[in-house]
Amino acid sequence: MIVEEHKDLSALSAMRDEWHVLAAACDHDLPYLLPEFLLPWLSRLGDRYRICFLSARSVDGALVGLAPLVSRRITFMGISLDMLQFPEAWPSPPCDWLIHPKHKGVAEALFQHCADQMQWDVCELLNVPAESNLGNYFEQTVQSQGYSVTREQSLETYHVPIDTSWDDFFAARTKKFRQNLRRGLRFCEGIGTVTFKRYPGDMSLEEVSAHVQALLPNSWKGGETDDGDWGTFLLELIGRFAESGRARIDFMLLDDNAIAYLFSTPYTHKVFALHNAYHLGYQHGNLGQYMLMRALHEAFDAGAECYDFTGNKPYLRQWTKVTRTFERIVVARPSWFGRLRYRAYQQLHHARVEKVDEHTNSVKERLKERHRPNTKTKGRGDVW
Repeated sequence: MIVEEHKDLSALSAMRDEWHVLAAACDHDLPYLLPEFLLPWLSRLGDRYRICFLSARSVDGALVGLAPLVSRRITFMGISLDMLQFPEAWPSPPCDWLIHPKHKGVAEALFQHCADQMQWDVCELLNVPAESNLGNYFEQTVQSQGYSVTREQSLETYHVPIDTSWDDFFAARTKKFRQNLRRGLRFCEGIGTVTFKRYPGDMSLEEVSAHVQALLPNSWKGGETDDGDWGTFLLELIGRFAESGRARIDFMLLDDNAIAYLFSTPYTHKVFALHNAYHLGYQHGNLGQYMLMRALHEAFDAGAECYDFTGNKPYLRQWTKVTRTFERIVVARPSWFGRLRYRAYQQLHHARVEKVDEHTNSVKERLKERHRPNTKTKGRGDVW
């Protein structure tokens, strides 16, 4: 088994074809492990992390394992901590190692390289699918070598298993919810002409980019556009998925101007929602939910196995109560001082995350309030 460390995007980009072959062989259902997602994601992270992806090859040169890792040094209170982790930044997507099921010793070879050749105090792997074998490997094999291994739930997301007809599924939603969806569409139709368009099929990639860039600043996700890295990432992400034929971007237009969109991808007989936004001036139209309804309807008609929101917002419970669990795996070297430093870092990190969440929620509410409708004036020309 040959393990190699890859430190730049060009080397990873050159592996795209065999990367796809490995992902298909692993029968992994997460599009977040594809080069279409991870390459733009790494570009977004910039120089905040050092790329150190590991590949494992069999004796005949075939790619049989891939560990998407980055490293960074954290300094707090005068103490430094070297971290090895998945490429993460808010919002951190699910991730995992790709291990070919027909080749033995792949995970062992990858971790042995980490242990012997890489500098780190703590390896933190965030949002690994609970059904992955990675957690069991670390807990059973790595821990026996003297490393400290902890596992805890880090994320729970909603998805809709498709095991009935659309009519039966939709009829099972609450009457009030179904009425609100219809009222929302009528609200928009009372303002202007509503049309629905999709890429690919109804518009070019250039038109998609223009609509997304025009809509985002007017959405509650408008704060994301203040981060140039995020805006660049999103457009590159759409371009990468479009290049591989996996992009589906649905738009709702009012008088030819986009007021909502949903970016999704079909993968392994499932459909995954990747990003969405709607114009806050029309939030009374319940646009986000209406776009999800259309996407779900299509997934049912197409015979998909499930529709995965890869999100955990409360409004998704209108569609499903079925969840998928992800976990955080932390591996610390056999050093009590390193573990102590990590615990101190975690306390500071959790406090920082709470502040970021509070700020994010505050920004969302301010944006929504700025566009909240004046219910005393409902003329046709009003933009709610």
